[in-house]
Amino acid sequence: MLPVILTVCGAVLMLAGIVLLMGWVGGRNRPLGLAILDRRGSSKPDRQLIDLYYIVTVLGPLLCGAVMLAFGLRRWL
Repeated sequence: MLPVILTVCGAVLMLAGIVLLMGWVGGRNRPLGLAILDRRGSSKPDRQLIDLYYIVTVLGPLLCGAVMLAFGLRRWL
């Protein structure tokens, strides 16, 4: 049962990461990019933390999903 749960959760997290990546790349014309990409008049701390926003919203779900998927498939096979 655990391999199935890990595989499904990993796939869901990777899909969420892909959707968030498309929102990040899409810019202001996409709903997901409004709160992330460069805003006019944003403060200096917002600009300095743009890397952290990227890691949390894009790389985090992609990497966690890949690890869960790998562990799930490893225990399954």
